[in-house]
Amino acid sequence: MLTDDQVKSAPVKKKSYKLSDKDNMYLLVAASGRKYWKVDYTFIDKRSTYPIGEYPYLSLDAARIECSLIKNGIRKGIDPQAKMRELRLEAARKRKYTFRYVGEEWYDKKISGKSKSHSSRTWRLLDKELFPWLGDYPITKIRPDIILEVLRGIEKRGVIDTAYRTRQTASNIFDYAMSCYYCDSNPAACLRHSLAPRDKKHYPTLLDPYEVGRLLLNLDCYSGGASVRYGLKLLSHIFIRPGELIQLRWDYVNWKECRLDIPARVMKGKRDHVVPLSRQCQGIVQEAYQLSGKDSAYLFPSPRGNSRHLSDVALRTALRSMGYDNTTIVPHGFRPMARTMIAEQLHVNPIFIELQLAHKLPDPNRGAYDRTRHISERIGMMQQWSDYLDSLKAQAQQPRPPKLVFSSDRQFGRFPDQEDITPGQFG
Repeated sequence: MLTDDQVKSAPVKKKSYKLSDKDNMYLLVAASGRKYWKVDYTFIDKRSTYPIGEYPYLSLDAARIECSLIKNGIRKGIDPQAKMRELRLEAARKRKYTFRYVGEEWYDKKISGKSKSHSSRTWRLLDKELFPWLGDYPITKIRPDIILEVLRGIEKRGVIDTAYRTRQTASNIFDYAMSCYYCDSNPAACLRHSLAPRDKKHYPTLLDPYEVGRLLLNLDCYSGGASVRYGLKLLSHIFIRPGELIQLRWDYVNWKECRLDIPARVMKGKRDHVVPLSRQCQGIVQEAYQLSGKDSAYLFPSPRGNSRHLSDVALRTALRSMGYDNTTIVPHGFRPMARTMIAEQLHVNPIFIELQLAHKLPDPNRGAYDRTRHISERIGMMQQWSDYLDSLKAQAQQPRPPKLVFSSDRQFGRFPDQEDITPGQFG
């Protein structure tokens, strides 16, 4: 058996040689002067050598303990060489699965197939907020405090909403990594309540009836493209989200029932949604159909080609060209405009308004979601809203009056059905 002094003082020779210890373990003194612990063993009638470690990084006592563990493993049927290869592969796998690697894989599988605006926005966040700080970390080595430091840096820039989206994106990536067995936990999940409160977002909008009427006149006169003009005109009447509007397809148009049946995949809330079409909206849709109904799947195709839909940027740019900047009204501002004016000017039950906005409301019966809930009342409300907009537009052609008045004693209900319904013609 070797002693510490023998190991320490073992001379270097021109050729490598061995100094034997016990249990077939020995010290290999290389001609280069380096010293290695190794052990010879037999596994399933095959003789092999296992490298235990290098002296002095591994002392004599530590090498003997490691040798004993190897011998015990052999008795249990574990091949040390196979175990070593497995550990090396695992180490290589961990080096491969950095946050950047997993993040890019998550983006390719989960995000790249979504809308261009959403995928571009997500990639910018990855590239600017996450990859520069976490990209080179192995996914298994990232702790909550490391992510929190990144989020605090974003907070200091005053962009709280970006900090929230960054945390959520990181959490989504870790959830994906866990589902693929790349890591065992999600260190971003516990940071949900670590950020400063975010300000409630208010979209710029118009609430003055006369100014709304002027806006509608400007939409009628917009000459920057028929697709954009029809899109903004319809948006003012049906007040869905701009991202939902631009994705509308002709097969969502229910010509017989005079409504749009929008599938869950398009809606922000991931639930089917019904939009009753007033007579004014039917006219807009029919005009749009004459423009693109036979050449494009979309109600509002892109100027770059009928195979693509209009972008939300095009809607915002059109408003800006008419003199409405980001402090006046934006495409999303048609929603708060309708919500406020329908309640205050038309005195409609708020429940009908919220349902038409596709907001989730508590169900007293706790039943399954019903996309046609209060549909008769919503049909009447949508027609009343369109009539009100027409009255504002008519009054806006005159000098501003002291007070605008709208009255309607019309009874609203379902539009008459028609036996033979053809695309481009409502019942």
